[in-house]
Amino acid sequence: MKPVCLLALLCFGSPAVAPAQEPVHRTGTWERDSLGNHRAVVRVSSAAPAVRVVIPWRRRDSNPGMKEIVVLTGSGERVRNVAPIRMEQASGEIVFEPIAGTGDYYVYYMHYTGTFRSPYPKISYPPPVDTADPVWLRASGVDSTGISGGAWRRLPSAMTVALDAVDEFNRMDPMELVASPS
Repeated sequence: MKPVCLLALLCFGSPAVAPAQEPVHRTGTWERDSLGNHRAVVRVSSAAPAVRVVIPWRRRDSNPGMKEIVVLTGSGERVRNVAPIRMEQASGEIVFEPIAGTGDYYVYYMHYTGTFRSPYPKISYPPPVDTADPVWLRASGVDSTGISGGAWRRLPSAMTVALDAVDEFNRMDPMELVASPS
């Protein structure tokens, strides 16, 4: 291999392997007292009974798997068939039913409850609630047998396009983001 080609590969990487696109960080508008301060905007580009998505949230809270995930359609309808696959500080992977077809879905991953309108609010994060239909779980490969066998990996992928904060004060970027394993 010629030195110029080798140098180009070292500097720019292999053209066959492109890095994953990071979602943008921005602010949005929603009812924070019922949905929390943070959400992921997930784009579903092909109709399917179930899709999987990796959300690179890089959370600083402990035990993300012990907190409820709420998924809403673009029009605000709650998606009941949701199955968390992997929930870690760096990222989470979930499977959900895109009930409104293609388009944007909102994944609220730091949903909280408590007293909000006092000088010293007391909030807590509700534990996960299983709202998924067992028939859907089995058909989507996200029941206990399907997860252990990896059947969910064959589901179509959705893409995280943005990580929204409810306002500038709650925005977490870039110094507030937990380092990823890489």
